[in-house]
Amino acid sequence: MGTIFTERPKQNMNPELIKQMESIVKSLIVNKKFQSDFYLHDLKIIQSSNGGVFAWYVYDCGTHLIPLNNLDEVITFQRDWLQSMNNLRDKHWIDRLYVCDTTQGELKIVKGFYKGNLVEQLKSVI
Repeated sequence: MGTIFTERPKQNMNPELIKQMESIVKSLIVNKKFQSDFYLHDLKIIQSSNGGVFAWYVYDCGTHLIPLNNLDEVITFQRDWLQSMNNLRDKHWIDRLYVCDTTQGELKIVKGFYKGNLVEQLKSVI
């Protein structure tokens, strides 16, 4: 009798990509307790996704990982987070949004993300 169920093989996370992301987390998030967003949430999602493209926002109090196959979530993030931050134009907030392609092992910064349509900006980086 053959096997009925087979487990889908998990993609190994690209160690260089994870190292690069970890470096960003450690440099931008000063308080270690807020770094746990990356270690407990983001890495788990990346590993369980078996490859994908994400928007990744890093801020003082943690991280926010958004699958780019869910554009409604990107729109919600722009409306509920980015548009409510009055000090976003301050240098302190610039260059904290990335596009993370876990399949290719690439991390690209999204410049000037606080202006205009976030969905279009993220698509142009992909």
